[in-house]
Amino acid sequence: MIINWNKFQPKFSLHLKNESRIIFPYNTKKKLEKILNKYQINKEFVGLHSRNELYLKRNMIHDNNFHDFRNFDFNDYKLAIKYLDNKNISLIKLGETFVEENINSTNPKIFTSLDFESNQEIDYLLNTHAKYNVIGNSGVSGISSIHRKKIIYINLIPLNLNNLSYCSPGSLILPKKIFNKQKGRFLTFKENTEIELSIHQEIDPYKKYDLSVVNNSPKEILDTIIEMEEKLLDNSSDDSIGLNDLFWKNITDNNQKKISYLKNDLKLFISTSFLKNNQNLF
Repeated sequence: MIINWNKFQPKFSLHLKNESRIIFPYNTKKKLEKILNKYQINKEFVGLHSRNELYLKRNMIHDNNFHDFRNFDFNDYKLAIKYLDNKNISLIKLGETFVEENINSTNPKIFTSLDFESNQEIDYLLNTHAKYNVIGNSGVSGISSIHRKKIIYINLIPLNLNNLSYCSPGSLILPKKIFNKQKGRFLTFKENTEIELSIHQEIDPYKKYDLSVVNNSPKEILDTIIEMEEKLLDNSSDDSIGLNDLFWKNITDNNQKKISYLKNDLKLFISTSFLKNNQNLF
């Protein structure tokens, strides 16, 4: 059967409201336990990922599309790594790791594909059985969302309703900020959600319109991870609910059904600390 692309991957997707249809083999639990024991990974572990161009370059993959605006430095996890390590949570760098990234030299307690010889089955199992994963909106996040794994989407871009509809249920969103050089200010949340730039361009679509993309700071990432830890303990604050209600109301403009789906069906939350520190963007 040939499925029309717009039906297979519509601009606004509703498929994540359904339960995953993937069933693990009966021996998966034992296989996972062997992996954890072999590499001395705690049963409570979290996956981290940051997008860069090394995978494309090392595998000589030519992509005409400009996606650099989605990149960020793995070192931006430095505060989060210290926090999670203090909680005795093991840390896994998801995806393929390359020697030149020097991950283990700066963060010796992080497990990477270099430790398990780029075994893709191990990478897959760790992704899908983590407590949650912290990822930008790159291909790696698709593996997590297929299994409806909670994700902290850091440096998410673009912050529009279509993109949010592909976020895994129960996830936390920490978007990038966008500075408008002509106006001399950051775009509001509503202005962000109205950007409909095509990602299939050979040039930077943001630079083309005199927009500058600002990555999340290590402190913003840390605060959002702390919030996820609290949410998993059912300790969501009144601030979290109130500020998120304000966010959804602020961007409502003849799209109530879509927002209701994102808010009530997928139960997505924008980072509370991010909203609190950027109330001028409402």
